[in-house]
Amino acid sequence: HNKKDEKKKNSNPIPDFKKKHLFYELLRISNSNSFKTHKIYTHKDLIYGIKYRKLGESNLCVSELCIGTSMYENDNFISKDDVNVLLNMAFYEYGINFFDICEYDPFPFDPDSYKKSKNKNMNLFLKDKKRENIIINLRMCSSRNVDRNTHGDFYLTWIMDGLKDDKPTFYNIEERLDKILKNLNTSYVDILTIDVPERYVPNSTIGEDTYIWGRETGNDTNSKASTISIEEQFEILEKLVLKGKIRHIAVSNETPWGIYEWCNLARKKKHMKIVCVQNLYNLLHRNEVESSGLVEMILRENYNVPLVPYGLLAGGILTGKYLDPERYHTVGPETVLGDDQLDHELDETRGNKPEDYGFLSYGPKNGTCNKYPNLYKSHRCIWAQDATAEYMKLARSHGMTLSQLSLSFVYSRPFVASSIIGPRTIGQLKDSILSLNYPLYQHTQHDLHEIFLRYRGCTMDGNIILNSLEDPNKTSQNVFYKSANIPILSGGTHWDNYPLPFLPKRYEYTDLKEEHDRIKSTFGLNDEPGDFNFINSRIWIEREEKKGEYFALKESNIFKWNKLKIYKGVLTKLNEKEKLIYDTNDFHFYYKNNTVYIVPTDEEMEKFYQNKNKIKKILTQTINDTQELYQYQEQLGKDFPDIFNNLDIDLIYKQLINRHNINPLDKKQLEEIYNYIKLTPEEKKTEDFWYIYQYNPFDNSFGFRTGSEP
Repeated sequence: HNKKDEKKKNSNPIPDFKKKHLFYELLRISNSNSFKTHKIYTHKDLIYGIKYRKLGESNLCVSELCIGTSMYENDNFISKDDVNVLLNMAFYEYGINFFDICEYDPFPFDPDSYKKSKNKNMNLFLKDKKRENIIINLRMCSSRNVDRNTHGDFYLTWIMDGLKDDKPTFYNIEERLDKILKNLNTSYVDILTIDVPERYVPNSTIGEDTYIWGRETGNDTNSKASTISIEEQFEILEKLVLKGKIRHIAVSNETPWGIYEWCNLARKKKHMKIVCVQNLYNLLHRNEVESSGLVEMILRENYNVPLVPYGLLAGGILTGKYLDPERYHTVGPETVLGDDQLDHELDETRGNKPEDYGFLSYGPKNGTCNKYPNLYKSHRCIWAQDATAEYMKLARSHGMTLSQLSLSFVYSRPFVASSIIGPRTIGQLKDSILSLNYPLYQHTQHDLHEIFLRYRGCTMDGNIILNSLEDPNKTSQNVFYKSANIPILSGGTHWDNYPLPFLPKRYEYTDLKEEHDRIKSTFGLNDEPGDFNFINSRIWIEREEKKGEYFALKESNIFKWNKLKIYKGVLTKLNEKEKLIYDTNDFHFYYKNNTVYIVPTDEEMEKFYQNKNKIKKILTQTINDTQELYQYQEQLGKDFPDIFNNLDIDLIYKQLINRHNINPLDKKQLEEIYNYIKLTPEEKKTEDFWYIYQYNPFDNSFGFRTGSEP
């Protein structure tokens, strides 16, 4: 009997005294939560159990963990049978009653995945359950989910299958809701959450760190004039509540101002207050929530709109499995591999930063973040990777894994009522649940805060240059930023920086603009003959009796291009037919009043070519004026045009007129170059914010280096 008791006692993985200590620490954290615990579901695996809290001022009592199902309808991620086992284990064994689904699930968001799903697995799960025992949160699209400037013209339009409209809006939300209710075989959902605000808000998922004013002006395709107001949204949702199709409403990816507006409307109407807000929140992405005033606003003592965070592990990034322990360079993060000019043995500890390639180079190749490079792209920059490494070291020093620390941190926040987890396996489900056993001690929080102060905006790094795993020549994100080849979407004082055309369109337009300027320079349209400090492309001769008027020197007459040619490496005379073709002596380029045009050759021009002293003087003067510039060309850091044209500009002009009826001096014809790229007036206004220099990242070499080409 004693041996049995001893064996039973030793089988307990946590000694009683330690269990008691952990229990009181977890109790302390529970009591500090702004949203009070209404009941506790106990389980042998859990020291304190799973707590249930009410969402806002509703009567919905939800478990502190919510199962996010965004991958559960895709057989490539998890099979139908495994989904059923996982959901039932969460519900029956661990008492989780809160489930999050989305209108455009499953991940990845594409037409094929969507058409195959139809919420079949959730329908199966709900079949044998009492509907009142399960709380379903349904996230639905606003028109902002399909913003063409972010995803393109057709993103998510497939969810409108069978409906007349071509994209989701608040005006067709009831039709879309009916379709989902039919798929789920239920008459209502407990919470309808607006996935993205109808108006513009900064998109933290792509690294926008501040409010961009231009997106709320008339420059925006979804401007204030065409965006449905919060009050009108409220009225539409109110009708759905009265019809019994939804019980409560909530918001997602919302700002403090938006939460205030929704709550203020509910106060006026005296009903239908939003019950929670779903925002991205994790160890790497704290600043947006904690430094915006959002926390103070949502506390029970204030507006009573609890946070239900998603992205706790950032798609697995905060498990540490994608962090390569050998991926660093002793010189620093801006050094490309191979530039080992400093001996590693000099100092093995200073400056060990992960390489900045904008992709995750470690972990399983079929891992979600490796397979889908745009997933949590804001968490891939160098500072987020570096912070992840710091958090991993901290977790190990406190006897936890990185995922346990990441989950425990979010679970313990006093402004969080429930946290969305997205396990794909039974093991992941249990790991997420058992992380409730890890209280966050005060000294751990202090250490976390020290790292946070150093990396507080580590996911707000603007656009990310994504390299592929297979790409042997990586492009450093920091180097790319320094060359300013992509805009960093921040600095809210800019009014005309939206909507930016897509990158290929910007580069094609910029190439055309450079070509336009090159043509103008070639024919002297950018020249300033009266300014001796200006480098002209043509050599201009001032008229003796008409000061301020100039004609362009014909290099063909000086260098005998109108009489001689090189044929098979031998200098030979032109025949009579070729002389007629190459002859341009009957006209000259003429400059007057800042305008270049063509005039017939007159007597003064003809006499100039007969006067060898004048020709010698003008050539000597031209050489002397430019030789100093060419002497210091390398120090000046730029190339200059040749002193003399190596092209017969007059002949080119003649051939364009005679053969193609193109006049390169006609401004209207020159402007036609731009018609190959159709830019709206609003897009043209954003040109100052394109930041395009040096080279085109869509050429072959860049495509190869970034893995954008197979």
